[in-house]
Amino acid sequence: MFPPFNGGIWSPPQWSASSGDSNTGDNHAEILALRKHNQLLVAERDMAIQKIQQLTAMPLTTVDLIIKGKVDYLRMNKRSDFELVNCLVSTISQEQFNLNIPPKGLKEATITLGQKSLGQPKFAVYTQYLVKMITEQAKSLCLTSNGNHLCQQLLEKCDSEDKLNFIKQIEEDMFAIANDMFGVHVLVKAIGVRELEILEDLPRVATNEFGHYLIKRFLGLEPMFHAAIFTASMFNALAHSILTCYPPLATNYYGVRFVETVIDSNRLLQRANAIKYLNSLCSQKDGRIPAIVDVANSSVGRGHLQFVLRHMPRHGDGGLMSRVRSTCRQFQTTLRNSQSGNELLRRLGVINTPARRF
Repeated sequence: MFPPFNGGIWSPPQWSASSGDSNTGDNHAEILALRKHNQLLVAERDMAIQKIQQLTAMPLTTVDLIIKGKVDYLRMNKRSDFELVNCLVSTISQEQFNLNIPPKGLKEATITLGQKSLGQPKFAVYTQYLVKMITEQAKSLCLTSNGNHLCQQLLEKCDSEDKLNFIKQIEEDMFAIANDMFGVHVLVKAIGVRELEILEDLPRVATNEFGHYLIKRFLGLEPMFHAAIFTASMFNALAHSILTCYPPLATNYYGVRFVETVIDSNRLLQRANAIKYLNSLCSQKDGRIPAIVDVANSSVGRGHLQFVLRHMPRHGDGGLMSRVRSTCRQFQTTLRNSQSGNELLRRLGVINTPARRF
């Protein structure tokens, strides 16, 4: 018999004998890791179920007090009370009555939360907590019948910082909110908050490449999101700012369109709007250069000023045209730097010209 072969090419590789043991070890470690991960998931699920059961099984005594308006909000700082109110706000945002509160009671609770809590000083811990919850759930609250009322209360009663934080929270969802029957009421309040900011910086907003779209919607030059968004008082305030702001708007296409739209917006007020506008153009308040100089020297000034002057009566203007001539005569050196400025001076009779005087 031949002796057994040991070594050389006939010897099995060194790893062949331990291959099975190695694979078994890797599989075992992977199984242990999966089991551990599964245990963590089960624990998280059990904790979530327990949390839901705690919230839904809480005694309704505090809820009853909220509905009846008998809660001392300044002293309401127990963790359990905060969790209950958190659950109540969540219920309002979803319009689900899982706290066994009838719709009428939920409405009363919403009103009470807004009136009693949001009206408290900001240093009250409970007020800070409620503002935080409303802001975090802003979009869903805006889209429900009771939630939108809570949002409006925040925009009416809280300070500027809280209001702006709320507005920032809903900015990305503005279109959906504007087209919702409940959300549009919140948007009216939000625009009211931003209105002063827009009017104070109107020249920059209205003549901006993108900002002018907002003014166009407000003036009705483009379809609005919803007819109720911009009220009559807001329109009047915007119209006044367009006619009287400084620097003037009518130095580019967008600004001219806005001014002329306001002047023509009401047939009965066309002349009154034109008079207000010309008085503003001639104003030298606080030593500023009259706005009519910038308008006349702009590329759109010629046609725009012709439009404005057409709305003025030939007689009985209360001395307004005399004021316009006097202002232009005072700044005629600057006005002569442009073709449209020269034409304005000739039309007003400030410099000799065969053209007809206005």
